[in-house]
Amino acid sequence: MYDSNIDFDKEFLGTIQVTLPNWLMKEFKTQQDSSVVLYSRVLVSNDSLLNENFIYSELIEIVPPELKDVFINKTKSITRVDENLLSLLKEVDLKEIKGGNKYD
Repeated sequence: MYDSNIDFDKEFLGTIQVTLPNWLMKEFKTQQDSSVVLYSRVLVSNDSLLNENFIYSELIEIVPPELKDVFINKTKSITRVDENLLSLLKEVDLKEIKGGNKYD
């Protein structure tokens, strides 16, 4: 979106600790089976709408396990997983680590 000059905002919603599936551990080339997911909402300006509404999407970014401690200690943990986040986690075989967030 940066390259296309599309007007958007990325709203950071929080982090959640997760268990990594085997296929993702292979991609990260790691033996560590847990990491952190960054959960965000992207708001895209839609110029075709006169009332200045936004189109938005929620997304997750999976942090490599070697960097997870940076995010665990410096970002807001999600205290309750909603259905949208749960659906995103399930799509890539991630499982929430219950009690793994600092505000639990």
